[in-house]
Amino acid sequence: MHRKRVLGLTAAAVLLAGCGASPPPARAEAALVAVDGDGAVVYDLADGSYRGVDRSGRQVWRFGAELGDPAAVVCLRHCPDAVFSGGGPASRVTNGKLERFDVAGRVLSAHDDHLVLGEENAVRVTGAAPEPSAGWVENAAGTSAVTVSPGVRWFDRDGTGWRPGTRADRPGEDACLSPDGRTALVLGEAAALVGRDGPPSVLATDLPGAPECVFGAAGAVLVEHTVRGEGARHTAMRAVDRAGKPLWARDFDSEMFVAADPRSPRFALSGAARFELLDAGGRVLETRDDVVSASFTGDGELVTVLDSGAVTRS
Repeated sequence: MHRKRVLGLTAAAVLLAGCGASPPPARAEAALVAVDGDGAVVYDLADGSYRGVDRSGRQVWRFGAELGDPAAVVCLRHCPDAVFSGGGPASRVTNGKLERFDVAGRVLSAHDDHLVLGEENAVRVTGAAPEPSAGWVENAAGTSAVTVSPGVRWFDRDGTGWRPGTRADRPGEDACLSPDGRTALVLGEAAALVGRDGPPSVLATDLPGAPECVFGAAGAVLVEHTVRGEGARHTAMRAVDRAGKPLWARDFDSEMFVAADPRSPRFALSGAARFELLDAGGRVLETRDDVVSASFTGDGELVTVLDSGAVTRS
């Protein structure tokens, strides 16, 4: 699942939502907002338009104002087909054709006909009672999900749709989910690792109230963006393993964003005219100066948007 907090994007010229991914840098003229093994949806900040590209990077469609100002963008079964919702009437693009989508609220997941809808202070899963929640977060493969606030509730997806699972008594405001769907990093006043079995484990970190995180094969990363005097931006990142043990810490006097590989122990940092690929311990494996946005697919494929606007895979 890939989600997009468009409020962040329009307010600060940044944001990707996603599972295993995070917002693009403010310098980017294009940013990934949804991606899978078949294609991607890219937001172009210069004119506020969206474009769908296939696996080869070829543009399949492009739409602008007719999409409204969506608060959620997700792949519709497979990208570049997509659903746009939460900013007026919902729309969907299939085979390059745009049409209105008759649903109420925000579409948070659209892997098949069993949609997940975000309503006011609740998430509605097809075939289940509405779940009080501040949000819906999936693992990279889109096979497991959690809702948060007032507690954590797991869901698992099969051929019949999403099935509600176990609960954990841990309130939160947001979360990210491990690739296997077994562990959630729940964000709130004190970030905590919450498993399907066993008590929550509060992280010992200097970013206890971090509002963002990503979760990959190597572990999770807490992310906090702040704006200091005269508009100076700062980014703090703290990586931990599945047990909550610190892996690495980075601070930047600029906006930087991180994506976590769900298959291999590596992280991708992008922003402020730099791109770094890190191993689990935070050692730099690769640097580039032409990447403005990065994300991983559920299969661990690295997808990047270059400063030229081209979308590449590796």
